[in-house]
Amino acid sequence: MSWGSVIPALPEYTEQFGIGAIGLGVIIAAFGLGRLIVNIPAGLAARRVSPWPFLVALVFGVFCCTIATGFMTEFVPVLVLRFVAGIFSGAAITIGQTMVLAGAPPEARGRVSSVLQSVQLAGAALGPALGGIAVSLWNVQSAFLAASSGCAVFLLWALVRWRRVRPVRVAPAVGHGSTIGRTSTASGVSRRMTLIAVAAINGVGFVIFSVRFGGQQGLVPLLGVDLVELQPWQLGFGLGAITVVALCFTHLIGVAADRWDHRVVLAPLLLVSAALTPLYLVAEEPVGFLVVLVAVGVTGSIISGIPLASLAETVDPSRLSLAMGVYRTFGDLGTILGPIAFTAILAAGGPTPAVLALAGLSLVGALLACVRIRRPVTSPVDLLDKGDLVGPEVPRTDLERTPVG
Repeated sequence: MSWGSVIPALPEYTEQFGIGAIGLGVIIAAFGLGRLIVNIPAGLAARRVSPWPFLVALVFGVFCCTIATGFMTEFVPVLVLRFVAGIFSGAAITIGQTMVLAGAPPEARGRVSSVLQSVQLAGAALGPALGGIAVSLWNVQSAFLAASSGCAVFLLWALVRWRRVRPVRVAPAVGHGSTIGRTSTASGVSRRMTLIAVAAINGVGFVIFSVRFGGQQGLVPLLGVDLVELQPWQLGFGLGAITVVALCFTHLIGVAADRWDHRVVLAPLLLVSAALTPLYLVAEEPVGFLVVLVAVGVTGSIISGIPLASLAETVDPSRLSLAMGVYRTFGDLGTILGPIAFTAILAAGGPTPAVLALAGLSLVGALLACVRIRRPVTSPVDLLDKGDLVGPEVPRTDLERTPVG
């Protein structure tokens, strides 16, 4: 929400610097670059520091950078602030997602990741609307204040609930024997198979982000203008409809992923998305084009939280934060490379090759989603290596309570 609220104000905001569209693109890229480079370091840091204070500090950093950016009068400081805000934002998302999934019971990870995705979709929908209202009623600076309001609410909640919040600490990596997806020999799952599964999950994440940002937000608006003369308000209506419909079905998809194998959910819906994508080329009027846009967008949006649950199912808890940082890096690569690749194909070959390339990428994601995911099984030797025989430390306040039962 903090980034989406700023988008409606950027054209007017960049006019004061006299830099045009190129400068606007550079501002957006600076934020994305900050997110891209921090994901893995944030995942590593989560194992060495207490994640809850770390998360609050990161959100405070986003809050300060967002407000400060709105009052800048020179271009270079704006780039620096957006880059730093991207670092804070990317680290906060990586740490927050890791905490949520680390604290989720195994049988509910699909539902938890789907709820997490629903909240992110709601923020993505609310942000631009909030920023657009603010800049229309008042000025550009008010849009940046609106963008920081979500951070402000979270920080106030954190102060009130600080002593009551007891999040699950991200398990640190201990001993030389701790590896991603460490499993026992008796389980029959080799480390190589686990690494292949992790690579496939990262590939699915790359596909989902590339299709969303490169296709839905990059290629499709250009196709709408060229093929059916789609109006901006019609495109906005279609993108909003995707968010609303996806919010209605995301939780059901999470429940289905918990009840059955994650592949049963991921692979078919990605396959449906690949099959529907070529219909952009046969749409002859805006209504038909919007129907295709919503259908393709919903099938891609409702599954975007499932790879997170698959990742938590696959990797060792001590490596979850690192694996989450790697996954976020692949996703951010998709947000950068997707728009460049699909618009370049459109410029070079026209709509048909670009749409077929978009469908082909979704098909690749469906194939990657078919890779088998297995939970790591901890052997007695692993327990000795990690020193988990005693179990978690019990707080003194709990020991002093009256025993019941």
